[in-house]
Amino acid sequence: MSNSKVIYKTKITIQDILVLFLALSFIIGAVINHTQEQELSFGDNVVWTELKDTQMDLWIKNSEDIYGIQFEFDGVNFISKEGGYLLDNKFEASHNERMILAFSFQGKAIPPGEHMLVTLNLSYLNGKSNVSIKDMVIAGEGGKPLDYGYFDTNIKKETLRTNQ
Repeated sequence: MSNSKVIYKTKITIQDILVLFLALSFIIGAVINHTQEQELSFGDNVVWTELKDTQMDLWIKNSEDIYGIQFEFDGVNFISKEGGYLLDNKFEASHNERMILAFSFQGKAIPPGEHMLVTLNLSYLNGKSNVSIKDMVIAGEGGKPLDYGYFDTNIKKETLRTNQ
């Protein structure tokens, strides 16, 4: 049995290394960007929350005017509200321990865009990870029900739709 080796002599240039580096950079960047877009892209009509130690920020991304909202949660006790688009624009916003309701007597609408609707001061009944949305109503002009999803940031997926 013979031990033979075949050796290829190849001249690698700086240009070859640069092309390889750029190709790898492009591939790695595309993979990272694709992963981030999947995690952060909610779609055009979606509601989500940012849960903090003693507060919940309620967010919406909408593609058409919204004239009223109602959200009911489990696992929380709402105490008070502060700041956000609804209060800054003088919407009638009220809440009880688990539900928030908002609309405008002047007929104002929440315009298309991404808005932090309101910050709710709260206590968690069983920790942040056990907060869930129970019911959601989003109304367009004339009270027309609009189709929206709720993206649960705890489990990173949609858990409720308004028109299903």
